[in-house]
Amino acid sequence: GGKKYFQALDAAISAEPRQPVLVCGASGGGKSALLANWAQSYASAHPEAIMLTHFLATGADAAHPVNMAIRLLREISRITGEEFVLEGDPRKAIRLLEPWLEKAGVFAREKGGVFILVLDALDKMTEHRDLDWWPRRLPEGVALVASCLDGGIRDSVLPKMEWRELRVSSLKRADC
Repeated sequence: GGKKYFQALDAAISAEPRQPVLVCGASGGGKSALLANWAQSYASAHPEAIMLTHFLATGADAAHPVNMAIRLLREISRITGEEFVLEGDPRKAIRLLEPWLEKAGVFAREKGGVFILVLDALDKMTEHRDLDWWPRRLPEGVALVASCLDGGIRDSVLPKMEWRELRVSSLKRADC
């Protein structure tokens, strides 16, 4: 089930200009399962794409913005082959996201693809939940797909970027 959601996400990734996608809906509506299954399907169908997924609901460390930024930076470093060293205050990682996303986009374009960042459950963020620290624009060659529960976090995140919103509701038997 959920074919229409897969098609909507596929279309958003290939659209120009590319907009970040915010998958929204009620708790238990299948947002996390959708993102996990879509990411796997898209990566299989598009081997030129570089997919990096981060699920914030997997624990407190995964939901802390600094820890998340450090993980993303390390993964981008591993993917691109560029050395990443974080010296001093770990909070510097947040400021490094934008230039490293730029590097990821350049790397992906050189490989003929796109760098896709999937962030599940933004509403689980433990600090700076309004994403005031997140880059305001995505570099060329970078796509963002995120999910969030309906409510306050969604409402504060939407104005930060020009999101394409995808509303998800629980699948019905007829959808399967």
